[in-house]
Amino acid sequence: MLLLNRFGGTMEIADSKFIKNINRAIILEEIIKNEPVSRSDLAKITGLNKVTISSQISDLLDEKLLIEKKSENSPGTSGGKKPILLFLNKKCAYSLGLELKKDSISSVLTNLNGEITQKEAFSVKKTSPEFIADKIEEIFKYYTKSIKNSKFGIIGLSVGVHGKIDKNNIIIECNNLKWKNINFKKMLQKKFPDLNINIKNNNYFSVLAEKSFYDIPNDPFIFLNMSAGIGMGIVIDNNILLGVNGLSGEAGHVSIELNGRKCYCGRRGCWETYACENAFFKDLKDLKKKNISYDKFSKMLDNNEIDEEITALLADYENYIYSGLLSIINIFDPKLILIYNRILNIYPALVKNLKKKIYKHNKIEASIELSELKEDSCCLGACISNILGFLNINFLKLKK
Repeated sequence: MLLLNRFGGTMEIADSKFIKNINRAIILEEIIKNEPVSRSDLAKITGLNKVTISSQISDLLDEKLLIEKKSENSPGTSGGKKPILLFLNKKCAYSLGLELKKDSISSVLTNLNGEITQKEAFSVKKTSPEFIADKIEEIFKYYTKSIKNSKFGIIGLSVGVHGKIDKNNIIIECNNLKWKNINFKKMLQKKFPDLNINIKNNNYFSVLAEKSFYDIPNDPFIFLNMSAGIGMGIVIDNNILLGVNGLSGEAGHVSIELNGRKCYCGRRGCWETYACENAFFKDLKDLKKKNISYDKFSKMLDNNEIDEEITALLADYENYIYSGLLSIINIFDPKLILIYNRILNIYPALVKNLKKKIYKHNKIEASIELSELKEDSCCLGACISNILGFLNINFLKLKK
């Protein structure tokens, strides 16, 4: 419905359906966040009247999105009957999230509550878009077999890609797969015409998962994936920053050395050529003249087999991380920085030293934490994206 406003323009008046959808979203978000919860408690939490709550809950029960159970322990508020508690029917629908890597496809299947029910990595022999699309079809069928009794089945497929993705889901560039200007969403939509499909940069999905896990509603925070390269997810005012063209977060290509190491992007001195996991293990290989895997390096640390050369290499690595990290802190002044980097996980002294250096320079305490979601963050965020779309809600709180 449109009405003429006092300036001669038009303004939209919210109709009953629009308001109903808003109320539905509010109720679903609060049930997920607070379950189990009674109808009376929902009215108090949301500020909605009991008639609205009753009507919405009735619809959601009819749709099999909710289930209700009598409380076993809690007495009624008036000392009478025990309240009936509401739960999200988490087994009525499932969400599939994927991450495309150089030699494999990581996958996570969650229920409607964002809880991981299955996860697996599938190796790939080829990296052409056609081959990967066929492989994803196989993965989808593999997971579908295990949820035959689900009312809605798999309600969405989201794919995280390491590279530049525009706002139309076009993969502009994906270096690890050697893709350029690929409309991968269109290819998948042909295979799954009735399924909601979403293609995003892997760091977008990672920060969505971290945002849901840590629940920081207003303060800006940064997620850094420092594994194969360096990517950044940015949350400001509770919104994930994409940029005008959807290309924000390429922190790995900020230069920290004017005439430094050659990067695949064509420039020199990019931060990720020094500070990601792969860069460290390349330097370790050059130092020791042999490959040392992550597992082997972890055992060396556990057994105190780190010599002076490796100690010096770790000190250099710390300085490389610090160089880029300080720039990010000075630009965004975030409340929290979450980092996924397995070297920091097994050598926490680096994190302690980074905090000291940042404090010495900025005279502020830097809140730097290591991601608890680790390698699952991208796939889990992809699953959350599907759930948000399916339920038409803005936020999903993950339980620690």
